Amino acid sequence: MNRITVFFATVALLCLSVMAQRQMERLDRGLIAAKIGSTNNAFVSWRLFATDPANVTFNLYRATSATGAFSLVSNCSSLDAAHTNCNVSGGAGTNDRYQVAVLVNGAEVERSKAVAVWQTSVNNNGAYLEIPVSKPVSGTGPQGGTYSVYDGTVADLDGDGEYEVIFFWAPDNMQDNSKGGITDNVYIDAYKLNGTKLWGAGKYINLGPNIRAGAHYQTFLVYDFDGDGKAEIIVKTADGTTDTQGTRIGNTTVYRNSDGWVLTGSEYLTVFEGATGKIIDTKPFEVARGTVSSWGDDYGNRVDRFLSTVAYLDGKKPSAVMWRGYYARTTASAWDFNGEALVKRWTFDSSTLPSADKTKYEGQGNHNLSVAELNGRDIIITGAIAIDGDGKPLFSNGSKHGDAMHVSKHIPSRAGLQVFRCLENSPFGVQMYDATNGKIIWSVSQDGDTGRALCADIDPEYPGSECWGSGTVDIHSAEGTRLGSKPNNLSVNMSVWWDGDTGRETWDGSVIKVSASAGSGSNLRTYSRAELLTHSGATTIGGTKKNPVLQADIFGDWREEIILPTTNSNAIRIYTTTMATTHTGAGAIPSQGIPTLMQNKMYRLAATWQHSGYNQPPWVDFFLGYNMTGQVPRDNIVYVGSGSSSSSVARSSSSSVVVSSSSVRSSSSSSLVQSSSSSAVTPSSSSSSLEQSSSSSSSSEEATPVLNTNSAEKNVKSLRVYFDGSRVLIKKTLSNGKVRIFDLNGNEK
Repeated sequence: MNRITVFFATVALLCLSVMAQRQMERLDRGLIAAKIGSTNNAFVSWRLFATDPANVTFNLYRATSATGAFSLVSNCSSLDAAHTNCNVSGGAGTNDRYQVAVLVNGAEVERSKAVAVWQTSVNNNGAYLEIPVSKPVSGTGPQGGTYSVYDGTVADLDGDGEYEVIFFWAPDNMQDNSKGGITDNVYIDAYKLNGTKLWGAGKYINLGPNIRAGAHYQTFLVYDFDGDGKAEIIVKTADGTTDTQGTRIGNTTVYRNSDGWVLTGSEYLTVFEGATGKIIDTKPFEVARGTVSSWGDDYGNRVDRFLSTVAYLDGKKPSAVMWRGYYARTTASAWDFNGEALVKRWTFDSSTLPSADKTKYEGQGNHNLSVAELNGRDIIITGAIAIDGDGKPLFSNGSKHGDAMHVSKHIPSRAGLQVFRCLENSPFGVQMYDATNGKIIWSVSQDGDTGRALCADIDPEYPGSECWGSGTVDIHSAEGTRLGSKPNNLSVNMSVWWDGDTGRETWDGSVIKVSASAGSGSNLRTYSRAELLTHSGATTIGGTKKNPVLQADIFGDWREEIILPTTNSNAIRIYTTTMATTHTGAGAIPSQGIPTLMQNKMYRLAATWQHSGYNQPPWVDFFLGYNMTGQVPRDNIVYVGSGSSSSSVARSSSSSVVVSSSSVRSSSSSSLVQSSSSSAVTPSSSSSSLEQSSSSSSSSEEATPVLNTNSAEKNVKSLRVYFDGSRVLIKKTLSNGKVRIFDLNGNEK
């Protein structure tokens, strides 16, 4: 068989393998450098990809001036996959710049763009990137409110391999659903990490007067739904919503009543182009409010309890799931976006279930939800219930509504995932249940509503997470054994991977380190905490819940970042760790490293739902904590789009292929919108069938079968064709051990 035949056979096999892979955004290496405390040393870190081979290594390069040449940093060379950060002594100068190179079998296959050093260190444990933001004009709404940064997320809106930050501007008169009061409009805004306001000065997505401001009303999804390499924004809209160009949905009627609730008028679901903020398509929102009292009250509180998430309902492509109601009637709808239109996949409505199932699935949800994979496709979990990927009921354990929930591999020795949550109904307290069937594994009861609960692996003495709740619920092992009392100042809100080991820290306004010491008598442990990071000049959101705008692995290595607004909301800060990772002991990093958490299928989706209702920390679907065994599992993903970001190196066990949507957005989109100066149009209730991309398993670049690599050389030992995540490459290994890599045009890389 000649080499060209082998080449096409290899490509065919790779294309077939794509069918089982999840589409995912293509990121660059996320290289960052930050000054460490008051020293002149720099902390530098970058991403390991799930698609990188196990034997990948890294070299770090430094230039000491804006135009100077880069030279190898000797103590940061030939770093293996477990070492995706490095401290550079004396390397935090204001003119210093860094690049990271990726090597496979000793040959450099990729080099990142250059980055400067952040000079905004907090202490030896952290630093931040500050991005100035531009508020909507205050005082122009019916209540004359002023604006602050509220919930947000990250996504690649313009396809350059770097995340943008997308967030809500909330007025100071925002309200909880249970309280009356007219609120001013809510705005959506987007910024690049370099500070550029993506949609231009003074331009926002304005949700209008018929979307009330409050944590349970405003929820959006920002994700690359159509596989073109650029994320879209899907959000509930209403008459009077306008995009960044002034194009309006529906009419100008204001439907809110004298108490501020909006209980009449049309409701829509709209997809906006992420890069521009323009409307692409609008459909009627499902499920419509119908009779207000069917949701749990008659004045408008529980009818407008919304949640949302992205989920891979077929195991391959992302869908938008919009959730309405959880105190009584409980509903959800799933939507796909084909590049031109929103297409409904299914609707779940508890009111249409048989009476026995209706009782099981009504009033069982939480103020939040999570996504987990089961049998190859995602399920949606909220409170005591789960909905399968086809929109049908999966399970209910009947324990009713709660405020907080954490879904992950809390018990390492147990198959599958587990759900830890608190309960607002008798017997109150907390419970741990099996995420595949709802079966309760253990529980702790207490008198009265248990408002919050948290899990985190804070103690290396016991396997898995440690879990506790508000009130009298003390610290318990993942298997339910009481370990000790919780400190009075221990967070029951958020946990974060911050310091150098695999254990997790808690935070409640500040990043907190929890330490455990040996107990006595009944062997109960003693727990205490010490602050690792404070954030003078910045603040949290969500009132007493002290939430971040977002917590996620935004850049750098696998540890998490925290986004907070400054106290005056004139800027946002992205806080990151500057602590080196640990490679010995209970908290050691696995030898093949920890890929960016944003390429874990469960964690990436958590960044889309984290802001729904009461914010919850993101989780991975494997055990990440003390005394980990084996290597971190790597998800089988396929990159989408053809942006300019750095390509990843295909790992030997499963190559990745870039796919791009063949859908072309028509200039006369099916979006049923109007210019602010034109007559009104009513959105259509019909949905076209989902268009399948004919090129969903092809490379985004033309694969010309021209092997101009001088492969006839007598000293060629082997020739391998592979995909590196964005293109086909040919690797020649010579008899002297030298490796040469070419593209299909014969250009040496």
